[in-house]
Amino acid sequence: MSSEPSTRNELSVRAPGEFVSRVLVDTGSPQHRDLDQIVLLIHGYQNSETKARRAFERFETGLRTMAGAAMRDVGIWDFQWPGSHPVWPISVATYSNKVGAAELSAERLVRQWLALLRPDQSVYIVAHSLGCRVAMAAMQTIAEMYEEPAGYPGARVRKVFLLAAAVPVRLCVPGRTFGAAVDASRQYVFHSRSDRVLQDPG
Repeated sequence: MSSEPSTRNELSVRAPGEFVSRVLVDTGSPQHRDLDQIVLLIHGYQNSETKARRAFERFETGLRTMAGAAMRDVGIWDFQWPGSHPVWPISVATYSNKVGAAELSAERLVRQWLALLRPDQSVYIVAHSLGCRVAMAAMQTIAEMYEEPAGYPGARVRKVFLLAAAVPVRLCVPGRTFGAAVDASRQYVFHSRSDRVLQDPG
């Protein structure tokens, strides 16, 4: 795992040995944290810190280029979670074991960051591959917090974009485990028209 320092707005629950850290590390700008609109990027499976940062940078460059002035006052944050192992064969063989890490990472993200943002802030989540499981588990954690005595005091997740979602299709059906978890939020699943797995089963 790379120890390359980050100058980006980055959140991380990576820890030595690829276990989920108990404490979420925030290396971002307080100014960007206070913006009214935040885009949160979540990488997928088989991504080292370095590889994920490169993908995040490409995505942000493209987004800001296309959106132009509309992105001027939008903060973009990256979320690093342990979705890989430094040894390639082990990483490939342990894919299914990463589901638990994804869900635990999501809980850290919500309780240690999203819940601490202002309730009038809007967050848009863009996730890829198994990172979509992180995004959906985050929505479920928010829903669970609403049921707690203290409630959920944080930012509102307005939209969730799932790119090439590596999640069972049944979890995307409204009303199921990860169905519309928060009022005024929606989930978007992008897929090829020929991909029968990711199509809405109706």
